Amino acid sequence: MPSIIIPAHQEAESIGGLLTGLEPLAGEIDVVVVCNGCTDNTAEIAGRVAPWARILEIPVGSKPAALNLGDAGTTAFPRLYLDADVVIAAVSVQRLFEALDAVPGLVAVAATPLYDASSSSLTVRSYQRFWEKLPANRRGLAGTNAMAVTRSGRERFGTWPDLIGDDYFLDGLFSDSEKTRVTDAVISRPVSRGFLGCISRKSRVHQGNRDVQTEGLRPAHAGGGVGGVLTVLRNSPAAITDLPAYVLVTVSSRVLSWWRRRRGTSDVWFRDRL
Repeated sequence: MPSIIIPAHQEAESIGGLLTGLEPLAGEIDVVVVCNGCTDNTAEIAGRVAPWARILEIPVGSKPAALNLGDAGTTAFPRLYLDADVVIAAVSVQRLFEALDAVPGLVAVAATPLYDASSSSLTVRSYQRFWEKLPANRRGLAGTNAMAVTRSGRERFGTWPDLIGDDYFLDGLFSDSEKTRVTDAVISRPVSRGFLGCISRKSRVHQGNRDVQTEGLRPAHAGGGVGGVLTVLRNSPAAITDLPAYVLVTVSSRVLSWWRRRRGTSDVWFRDRL
């Protein structure tokens, strides 16, 4: 029996939709929802929508702690780690697990993300269009919000490090031949509505990646930075119209990341749906 671990922090608005999509798998997959530091009714909604899932709670708002508790609470493999603010159909979950069985040597897979920017501002939409074209964002596990590993894949490390870049860390454990994105396993995630929410989220991602590199847990990945921007413009010249928004969000988020580090709040959960 495979398993799914879902860390959830203040996800009362989204957890019901995610669990409803997983309902066809009830009884076939061990689903563990770990509500961490919630002051809303995330746990109540999860228990009501998915009585077939196990709902755990911890008082601290920590995704690494939630992941570790989820891992300790199940022995089933392969194992899928899902963010709580996404929507994925049961058939896509099955395709992820099937992909791990189908390819020898493959120990980690990720869903293909579809980002919903329908409620986002023009600046955020423009940024998102350019960001999605970057080579670093079109492969690997990081940024997909749905990552599955085999037992041997999970044995590559012990507990989740106390860092916020969990997906970036996991991605760095596997070579290109050991991991892939599954094109017919689709996951949908909302994009931040406004500029402030967008730079808040991107600041957190930048800080998480930086922490993973600083701790020596993986080197910087290729396909980002100036080289990635030039690749986008070379492959899609029309993307130059979205470059100003990309530069604005990227610079602003890195300044915010620096400010949060200075204030000692870089590891705090921030809402990004502003």
